[in-house]
Amino acid sequence: MLEQEALTERIIGAAIEVHRRLGPGFLESVYEVALCIELRKHGLAFARQLGVPILYDREEIALHRLDLVVDDEIVVELKAIKAVEDVHFAIVRSYLKALGRRHGLILNCAATRLGIHRVNGKRGVTADTALRLGKYFGVSPEVWLGLQADYDLRIAKRTTWPGIEPRVRTRDAA
Repeated sequence: MLEQEALTERIIGAAIEVHRRLGPGFLESVYEVALCIELRKHGLAFARQLGVPILYDREEIALHRLDLVVDDEIVVELKAIKAVEDVHFAIVRSYLKALGRRHGLILNCAATRLGIHRVNGKRGVTADTALRLGKYFGVSPEVWLGLQADYDLRIAKRTTWPGIEPRVRTRDAA
């Protein structure tokens, strides 16, 4: 998550402001609309209720809607539930895989303190993901795989800091 830390912190800041002003007790859709307003005020690009095709044996079997995708990088899943469970992390990882992205956030607005959970997906675009994205967006799968190769090269050239590991989960906002 470190390569998207600045963007993630801006999203979390916007979510904290929404939760501070609204408090707990509303439906997820209420927080979603308010977060969109706050993201817009912070100058962040986002897609709301983005449709992502789900393929089985290379056939589209469903279209799933993601709550938010911010700056075409971070998948944001809003919750208004008692507790975030492992299944919620698995669901967001499925969203990341379907979209070919690495980073997600689960924001739980049900408690008096905003629950913030970071989710890391597997890095890379698989051949199946490249085919699905290529079909859906009308772009050659080789383009998606080429973009992934460029991304891998940029990451390989980046300096790494020994002993620093990205945080995968944060149970509550600080």
